[in-house]
Amino acid sequence: MLFTALAGRPIYPSKAPAFVIPALQWRHFGDFPMDLVRDNDVAALIFDTRTGRLKEDLVSGFAFGAPAGDVDPGIQYATHVPLDKYFEHITGGRKFSDNLKDFIARMLDLDPQTRATAKQLLSHRWLIGST
Repeated sequence: MLFTALAGRPIYPSKAPAFVIPALQWRHFGDFPMDLVRDNDVAALIFDTRTGRLKEDLVSGFAFGAPAGDVDPGIQYATHVPLDKYFEHITGGRKFSDNLKDFIARMLDLDPQTRATAKQLLSHRWLIGST
């Protein structure tokens, strides 16, 4: 939802069945953080709890898109939002602090090893009001 709100377009097909959403998320964002996979019973069904990677049998099947007919051909799907270049554009020209931009960039980092954890985000200078 955050990506759609920021970019003004969906990250994956709007008619995609719920069972393919985790695979599409993996396709766009990469491996899930290990603590998320280990601490979530549903994630453990879809992701390898040792690596955070999508289970191999899911990769070859529905992982790379919704079934034919469920994709809206009129929408181009984005896999990356360059926040530095488009932040004001995708928010209707509103200006935002560098701290907020950093908060969002750290949250949307594609690399699960460098992506901020929830704990790190909760202590981010934008949330706690530091400059």
